[in-house]
Amino acid sequence: MSTRNLVVFCGAVLVFALVIWPGITRYDQMRMGDNVFPVRVNRFTSETQILMGATWVRAAAAAPLDDPVTRNSKAESSSNPLEQFLRPTSVPDSSLAVDFEALAAETTVLRIRLRDAIVAQEAYFAESHTYANDATRLALKSQPGSRLTIAKADAKGWSATIISTSFGISCSMFVGNPFFFAIGPAKVEAVPVCGMR
Repeated sequence: MSTRNLVVFCGAVLVFALVIWPGITRYDQMRMGDNVFPVRVNRFTSETQILMGATWVRAAAAAPLDDPVTRNSKAESSSNPLEQFLRPTSVPDSSLAVDFEALAAETTVLRIRLRDAIVAQEAYFAESHTYANDATRLALKSQPGSRLTIAKADAKGWSATIISTSFGISCSMFVGNPFFFAIGPAKVEAVPVCGMR
């Protein structure tokens, strides 16, 4: 009787350890500049995915630590501890590999462009007593690889979306009452929110 109870107890502990705790995936976060990306790692396969907007994107595989190319490039690399993790070397499906440093840089550029649009819209409002409903009316420099669109504008506020054509990133922002002008995932006035299209 006690052997049977011991086997049942060990089986329950094993099922609990495998299924419930700690779970198949481990969650963490990665910070690159001003951007914070949620990361999940499969405990069994070590597959790493990073949340971009509402989509989990598989991270590029890093070179093995015993790879002579990696070992030699470590001495020459910058002080960024994530550089080796983010450097794609051999990925089974290279279409899924993402250059996260370039992605983070592009996201930062798009956010800056939306903040520049605030300044341009306020200058337009000072002259016209309404906000511009077309981005071409604003005093903004043209940026290759991105497209700024004013979704809605009147004298009380405006909303805009900027899209990176090369990375597929979309950032949204609004100024004014959120009930009338909130767009996409943006819920706080004058705070750009970005994600993958």
